[in-house]
Amino acid sequence: MSGRGPGSHATVRHGAVVVALVSAGLIAFEIVLMRRLLLECWHHFGFLVISAALLGFGASGTLLAVFARHVRTSPLASLRVFAGGFALCLIVMPRVAALVPLRVRVVPTELWEQAGWWAVYWLVMLVPFLLGAALIGAALMNAGTRAGRIYAANLIGSGA
Repeated sequence: MSGRGPGSHATVRHGAVVVALVSAGLIAFEIVLMRRLLLECWHHFGFLVISAALLGFGASGTLLAVFARHVRTSPLASLRVFAGGFALCLIVMPRVAALVPLRVRVVPTELWEQAGWWAVYWLVMLVPFLLGAALIGAALMNAGTRAGRIYAANLIGSGA
């Protein structure tokens, strides 16, 4: 296994470093998002953040299934795209979410309007988790017999 094809040493080495950094970034983003909602809304919306993270991770499997051929033929390019998208979303999506007019205390006549805005906020915050999880999945798809190294990097990054 030489070169830069799926399962090659170079692909796994690059993938492990990127996966560790993205895993750390995903956990940090989740914690910051919980704290932000606590400070801005005076309420702990852990369920909202955790559900966005879980759906993002689940939806990344669909994204990878749709783009499986590209992810397998161009593993490093895929890692770059997902990493760049993830980094960009960490900067852009919180700013987009700040524009959503949320209120915690809702008058009954505004219930459906606010429920819609909360759904928009939830979908916006889901995108970084989707791209970060897609990067981890793409690295695992291309690791071949060295998938244990990628998984270990994921655990180390999450634990950091």
